[in-house]
Amino acid sequence: MKFNLLRYYVLTLVLVLFIISCNNDDNNSRRGESNISLDQVVNTLGGTSVINNITTMMYTVEGQTNEYEEEEPNVSNPINTSEYVRTVSTELNTRKVRYDFLSLDIKFPFPFQVDNSTTIINNQKGSYSGNSGFGSHFFGATAPLPLFSSRIEAYLKIQKMSNPIELLKQVIATNDLSSSVSSNFTIPTGIDGLNITLVIDQNTSLPKSAQVTEVDFINGDVVFEVNYEEWKTVGETMFPGKLTHTFNGEVIKVEELSNIEMNPTFTEATFTPENTDGDYIDEQGEFGIYSSWWYERFNALGFVNSFDQPLNNGAVTTPTGPNVADQTIGPNLKIIGRADVGSWSVAIKTSTGVVVVEPPLNPRWTRSIINTIKNDAFPGEKIEGVIVTHTHFDHFGGVRELAQESGKVYVGEEGVGLTERVLTNHSSLLPDALAINPTTNVEVEGISDVTTLDGGAIQIYLLKTELLGLNSHSENIVAVYVPESESFIVSDLFNAGGFVAVAAGLGATNFNEESKSIIAERATYLLDYIAEKELVVSNVIAIHNGVATLADLQFMANL
Repeated sequence: MKFNLLRYYVLTLVLVLFIISCNNDDNNSRRGESNISLDQVVNTLGGTSVINNITTMMYTVEGQTNEYEEEEPNVSNPINTSEYVRTVSTELNTRKVRYDFLSLDIKFPFPFQVDNSTTIINNQKGSYSGNSGFGSHFFGATAPLPLFSSRIEAYLKIQKMSNPIELLKQVIATNDLSSSVSSNFTIPTGIDGLNITLVIDQNTSLPKSAQVTEVDFINGDVVFEVNYEEWKTVGETMFPGKLTHTFNGEVIKVEELSNIEMNPTFTEATFTPENTDGDYIDEQGEFGIYSSWWYERFNALGFVNSFDQPLNNGAVTTPTGPNVADQTIGPNLKIIGRADVGSWSVAIKTSTGVVVVEPPLNPRWTRSIINTIKNDAFPGEKIEGVIVTHTHFDHFGGVRELAQESGKVYVGEEGVGLTERVLTNHSSLLPDALAINPTTNVEVEGISDVTTLDGGAIQIYLLKTELLGLNSHSENIVAVYVPESESFIVSDLFNAGGFVAVAAGLGATNFNEESKSIIAERATYLLDYIAEKELVVSNVIAIHNGVATLADLQFMANL
C-alpha cells in the first residue's frame, strides 16, 4: 500500500510539473518569448542563396506621417502632418539609397504641396534637390545642396530598419544558421551598445519588426520600431507590403509599398550625390544615429535640411540673413540665434538677471544660446527663468537645458503636466545638462491668464486660442510683452522673415488659399488680442525669423 501511495504521489508530481511546463510554454508563446532557428527564418524567405543574391531593390511608397505633441490638443491625436509618394532605390548593406519624391503634401502646421525632389546618399555624402520643402517651393531654391551628417545617418538608419532583407543579410553574415536559435537577432548601428533588434514572428517565421532604443529630447530614451505587415511574394522571396513606424507605441508613420523589384540594375549615377560640398562630421553623424526620428520628422514638415546643422555652437546676438530684418531692439532685449537655423530665442534683462523666451530644437542648440547670452549678450548676468511659448517639439526640445540653468520654467497651464514629466525624462544614451547635474528644485509655473515678472517689466499672456478652432495650433501657447521696448513676442501664430516676404509676392510661389486663410485668421486674432489688452506694440518678434512690425502683422491679417 505504501508503494502504491508513493507511486500515486510520484505520478501526481509528474502531472503537475507537466501542466506547469505546458502553461509556461503557452505563456512564453503568447509573449513571443519562444525561440526559432535562424535557418528556419532564412528558409521561409527562400533560403540563404536567394537572400544573399538580393543586392539591390526598388519600390514605390505611399506614406503618411503623424505627430503626438500635446496632452489635449484641439485637433485630436494623431495629427496628420504629411502625405507623400516616393520611389526608393537602394543597394543593400552599402549605405546607398535614393529617394525620388513624386509628391509631398504638407498638412501641418500649414498646408502646401511640393513635388519632384530627389535625395541621394552614398556612404558619407548626400544631397537633396528639386522642389523639396519650404525654401524650394516658396523661393525657388531647387539647386542641389549637400545633406548634413545627421540627416545622412538618420535616413540610413531608418531605411535599414525598413528593410528586413537588408537586416537579415547582416544577421546571416555574422551567425551560424544551424546553431543560432532565438526570438530576435541583433544588428549593430555603428555605435557601441546601440543595436537594432530584429524580432521574429513565432507563428510565421517571418521578421515581425525592427526595434531600437534611441533618443528623443523631450521623452528621453524611447523605443523606435518599424513593424512589417502584409507580406507578399516577390520573385523567390517575400517582402512586407506595409510598414508601420511607432515611437513608444504611437504610430508616427505608415507606408504602403508597391511595385517591389528585386535586383534592378542601377548605374553609378543612381547613387552619386548631386552636390558633395558638405563635410561629413563624425560627431554630428552620431546624433543622427542616436536620434533618427527626431531629425526625420522635420522632413514631414517641409524643412528638408533645416535644424540639422552642427548646433553645439554658432548662436549669435542680433542674427542677420536673407529676408531677415535688423534684429537690434535695445540694451535690455536681445534676439539670440542664427539666420540659417530660423528658430531663435529672446533674452530679456531684468533687475535681477535674465529671462529667456524659448528653449528651441534640442539641448545642443539651447546650450549654444545659453553660452551666447552669458558670454556676449549679457555677460555676468544670471539666467533666472525660461518662458516656453508652447510645447511643440521644435520650441520645447531644449527645455531641460534651460531648466537646469535657471531653475524656473513658465508654460501655459495646460502644458504644466507635460513639462514636469519632461524634466524627469532623461536619456542615458545622450545625457544633457539636467541629467549630468540634476537640479532638484526646478519650479514649473503655469500661466492661466497674465503673469508679470520684475514689477511688470515682463508680461506673459496665455493666448486662449480655442477661439481659433482647428487653426489654434496649440492649446498652451503664450505671448510675451515687454513694455520698455514695446515688443510683443509670439511663436507660430505669426512668423516673420521669409513668411512675410512670400505674402508680399517676393517668392517664386505664394501661399495657397487655404494657407492664406489660416495665416490671416491667426494674425487677426493676435491684432485683436493686442487691442483688447491695450498693448502698445512697435516690434512683433517671431520665434521663427525674428523682428517684424505691427504693420507686418496687419499685412498678414489682410491676406
